[in-house]
Amino acid sequence: KPDVIVLVVDSGGGALVEVQPLSDLIHEELKKDYRVVGWIKSAISAASLTIFNCEEIYMMREGNVGGTVAFIPGAGGGGNKAIDGADLEQVLAAGEEISKRGNRNPLIMRAMQQFMVLSADIDENGQVIWYEGDQGKYLVNPEDRILTLNSIDAEKFGISKGTADTKAELVRLMGIKEWVEVGQKADEDQRAFRDNVRKVRARIGTIQAEYTLAVGAAGSAQNEKERGRYVGRARSILGELRSLVRRAPSVELYMGLTKEFFEDREEELRKLLAGQRN
Repeated sequence: KPDVIVLVVDSGGGALVEVQPLSDLIHEELKKDYRVVGWIKSAISAASLTIFNCEEIYMMREGNVGGTVAFIPGAGGGGNKAIDGADLEQVLAAGEEISKRGNRNPLIMRAMQQFMVLSADIDENGQVIWYEGDQGKYLVNPEDRILTLNSIDAEKFGISKGTADTKAELVRLMGIKEWVEVGQKADEDQRAFRDNVRKVRARIGTIQAEYTLAVGAAGSAQNEKERGRYVGRARSILGELRSLVRRAPSVELYMGLTKEFFEDREEELRKLLAGQRN
């Protein structure tokens, strides 16, 4: 019957669509029954938003947290474009809500999300007072940068409660004298799941290229028999794609392999065959 959950974060970010469900899980479910602790090796972009739900955060010595600019992948000729306008306002509002859930001043996360001057004072009791602007004694973030903190500054300014590289160091900082680690099987299952998703994504990239080649060959085939053979190959590839989506359902959203995608491909192949018959 454990009473502490440690969320170990080592992530360069991810999809914004996952942040709110994770935030709700941490804040509305886990916190009810457990002492929820964040332990950061790297928490960049969506990962920093997620872990800011935790009131209690610790850093590894080489750790970093911040850089929470949201991008639209592939915008602007194949590159990434920072979101703006109404989309930006929505993400800033989410950062403010999550900061409050983690009992932090929202200005910290806002400086991680957009260019702004952030400064702070530290009173005689170690309490940090934050300012949007340079009126504080410590300039935490200049106007031309997006805030990312290392372990030293994260602890100095109260985002982190301490720095630990081992579990033994961590539990000492947490004030725990006796402890037993549980949940190893769950951790193994999570690692296996993520490894499976990586393998599936890599395989999908390969067979999508194979599908394109098969369709191209069908389109340039010299006779109906040859065309039918290549269309059959393409349909076999679609079958493998469906199987991979069943193994790792998240790729449906992130790689666009939706029901509509498969329906469109089937229609594409039907037209190829019809064109040959005509």
